[in-house]
Amino acid sequence: MAQTDIPEHFADQRLVGVLVRHQGAVTARQLKAAGYSAGELRHLLADRVLVPTDASDDTVYGFPDPAVYIDMLVLVQWRLPEGIFGGRTALVFYDLTVTLPKGFDVCVPSALTDRERAVLPENLGVRPFTLPEALRTYGVTRVYPAQPGDVPVAMYTPSVAVAQTLADEYYMEETREDCVNTYVQDYGLDTALLEAAERYSVSERLQTLLPHWE
Repeated sequence: MAQTDIPEHFADQRLVGVLVRHQGAVTARQLKAAGYSAGELRHLLADRVLVPTDASDDTVYGFPDPAVYIDMLVLVQWRLPEGIFGGRTALVFYDLTVTLPKGFDVCVPSALTDRERAVLPENLGVRPFTLPEALRTYGVTRVYPAQPGDVPVAMYTPSVAVAQTLADEYYMEETREDCVNTYVQDYGLDTALLEAAERYSVSERLQTLLPHWE
């Protein structure tokens, strides 16, 4: 018979707020500044509400499973501050595709240092891609994931996400058709999509998909 009397310990919103302010990792000093006593910290560690973030360093603490409290988009953005969510990740966020997400498509600077490449959070399912600078900075906005709702992340606009999907051979044809059809149903064949398609040199490909909804 399964045990039902094992207590579960979860962080309250106050603690989540402290961790979010420090991008998911706090020191004992930061917890003290936030009003937590040494005794409270001991209890949080004993209950595994917090755990050391590094096995070799027991002075910095975080949640055992940060995704329970913090949206994965936010966690990835913290690891890649210069990253911009695009492609299928943006399509999923904007409800422009019914395909299941496979990790996170993130545009990263083309001139990453060896150190920056070494810390790419591939363990979080990140698929990094690069763009020429003129495209990298085009159509970037800020969106707010569900939890916590006050932490924005960088993401391309819906029209740019569609253009990226049409331009990147990584995506399957069904995904391209899906996002074009859904975009046009939601927004119409608007100037934003036509401009994005032109910038990404996919205007002809876009036109071949339009008969699917006409």
